[in-house]
Amino acid sequence: MNRKNKKLCWLGLFKAIALLNYGLLIAQTSVVQQDTIKKSEPLSSQLKLPDVLIYGEDKTVRHSVHKLLSDKDETEPIILLHAELEQLSATDSAEQKSHYKPQWHQIGSRGVAEVGYGRFQKLDFLAGWWRQIASTHFGIYAKYDRQDGEHRNSQFYNGNIDLYGSGEIATGYRLNGKLQLNSTGFGLYSAYDSSAERSCKNWATFVNFDKALGNAHNYGVGIHIKNIAYEDRYSDNRVQRNEQIYGIDGDYSFKYRKFSANVEWRYYHHTFSNPDNDSKFAQNYLEINPSLNFVASRYLAFNAGFLFEDFEAGENLSKQQLSPLLELVVTPFDNLGFKAGFSRRMEPVIFNKWQQINPFALFEISQTPVKKSSELSLIIEYSPQSKISFSTQLLRQNFEDYGCWLGDQDTRLFRIHRLQQVTITEWRTSLNLLIGRKMLMDIGAVLKFDEVKIDSLSGQDTVLPYFERLVFPINFEYKFSRQTTLLAKLKWIGPRQISIISGDELDSYTDFSFEFRQKLFSKLTAIISGKNILNSDYEYWQGYPAWGATIEAAVRASW
Repeated sequence: MNRKNKKLCWLGLFKAIALLNYGLLIAQTSVVQQDTIKKSEPLSSQLKLPDVLIYGEDKTVRHSVHKLLSDKDETEPIILLHAELEQLSATDSAEQKSHYKPQWHQIGSRGVAEVGYGRFQKLDFLAGWWRQIASTHFGIYAKYDRQDGEHRNSQFYNGNIDLYGSGEIATGYRLNGKLQLNSTGFGLYSAYDSSAERSCKNWATFVNFDKALGNAHNYGVGIHIKNIAYEDRYSDNRVQRNEQIYGIDGDYSFKYRKFSANVEWRYYHHTFSNPDNDSKFAQNYLEINPSLNFVASRYLAFNAGFLFEDFEAGENLSKQQLSPLLELVVTPFDNLGFKAGFSRRMEPVIFNKWQQINPFALFEISQTPVKKSSELSLIIEYSPQSKISFSTQLLRQNFEDYGCWLGDQDTRLFRIHRLQQVTITEWRTSLNLLIGRKMLMDIGAVLKFDEVKIDSLSGQDTVLPYFERLVFPINFEYKFSRQTTLLAKLKWIGPRQISIISGDELDSYTDFSFEFRQKLFSKLTAIISGKNILNSDYEYWQGYPAWGATIEAAVRASW
């Protein structure tokens, strides 16, 4: 790391400490008002750190302000079918497990519809309908949005339809399923030529079966299938690729007194093909993860297991790995918790997952998986008052064959470049404050250091390109009344290098967005939202400028 980056990182650390001290000062003044709050209000919720397996039955409720203002009005729709099942959306990693357990009892209404319009001809529409008959639930969700960007050929559209259902087929036996159709298109105005466009069409289905054997035993098995078709069009040319993922996974859990055991496994077959020349890349991946948890006391718990991985690609590449997985949790007080862990794993390259990080990626794929040779983590959570919650995390990861992004001069898209060895040290901190009875603020800081080892470039200052070394996010929520809410997000991201050799970099930028909700009637809500309100002129990926300030007005109806 060069001196300039180190100076920026230490300056960021100083700013984070200053922000933390300022936040604690505000919290001290707000605690004085604590006595004015009624004791019947829900002033506690579960911390992010603990869970029922780690802490046991008697330590699942801890003081925190994370969800204090998120209580739902009974008349406001809860978009369960989209929000709760978001993990199965087309934007998620292709090898996502098929298991999901919807919380159907949280549904607040049987239907919802929303339409919005904003700058750059931005149009949004969504609608959902669901129904319950005895123990069977089913529904449909549809969404479409488009925008004619301010930059050359930067139009964007996205549409998807989700069909899902869940039912108890016998006592203790439940079957869940989902079918998803999605189509996305956007301009590649900096790639190929000025007329270039990319489209992505996919369908996916997920089915899983769960069986509960009382409170001590549970098991389940699921299957998932996903098919994606990519196409780039420019001038009289087009580039096509197809991707398929077929997977099956399962789990079994058992609990006896202070011990609990769990076994998870999954297998998937992945192909990435070029229909123009009938070439195909195929890989298979299997993982088995047994673990044993022991709650020694109210203050101490252990979680130990191992991960077996078997990877094959083509006829010549085969890798097996057996890795320990360890966790130690210490909770000396109800408002203080520590968690330390060690793990390692392989990550096969799936194009659908990498394109979610960079939508302007070249249609390429590498056979060699990314290997996380070790990961050490330490998490601390502390809640000194019911209005204050503080968490910090220190993470150190070592990688082999790490994948990073580099620009391609011919197409002006980005290709995945593999690095020999990479070490990333990351520090994250977050301070949650409840100020008065109506304001919730989350102040955070992210500081990262990177070390890149490449034998052919020894002696040179090597860095990770497009790596966020310094980030300051602030989230704000203010409830004027039960009918009126303001949400705001402010994020500052520091400069980022654009090549492996330290030199040219993208400027830092500030992104500010907000959402204002006003309930007009019991089933009608008006929404005004904005993105990049400061109209920051920045590029997250070189050659692809971000959209300017966007304002949108929408109306949501529920019934």
